[in-house]
Amino acid sequence: VKTRGLRRETSVPVTVRDDSTRAASDAYVAAHPAASSYHRQAWLDVIGAAFGHQTKYLAAETTSGVAGVLPLVFFRSRIFGRFAVSLPFVNYGGILADSPDAEAALLDRALEETRAAGGSHLELRHTSQHFSQLTPKRHKVAMELRLDASVDAQWNALDRKLRNQVRKAEKSGLEVSDGGAELLDAFYEVFAHNMRDLGTPVYDRR
Repeated sequence: VKTRGLRRETSVPVTVRDDSTRAASDAYVAAHPAASSYHRQAWLDVIGAAFGHQTKYLAAETTSGVAGVLPLVFFRSRIFGRFAVSLPFVNYGGILADSPDAEAALLDRALEETRAAGGSHLELRHTSQHFSQLTPKRHKVAMELRLDASVDAQWNALDRKLRNQVRKAEKSGLEVSDGGAELLDAFYEVFAHNMRDLGTPVYDRR
């Protein structure tokens, strides 16, 4: 999304803030049917602490309260230059809003913030095109599996090869553990091993 020639007026009064309370924005994200967990402010905390990038959380507000949000991360790279992304390191993010007015206001403010940071472009990772005047990239694909009503129906919906792989894992003594920080070492070992096999540099354990 290039940062030139994208100015518009909104018909509904919308104010974009970068100091919205976390409680208000989290409640908005939790109630929005199109939201993902990546729209929460907590992800900016993680990215800022782990990678040191500048972040900013934008919230569009009307007289009714929060009407949209946009998490932003700013990059300063010697190789790729300066730019902003919503949201890096994951496949989802972008603008979450109730109306075209809120969307437009958030886009305009994001472009202003990108320019102020010396950025050359803004990247919004939406799952569908939100702005007809912008040219999207379509080189990534998200794969979803609709779940059946029962475990048996879901099992039978899987192809034979996948069912055999599951049975092999069960016979190998595979265990699934659910927990918190006490499982980090074990999780990171598996994560790093798989990232290496994929040929992708692994994130630091921290």
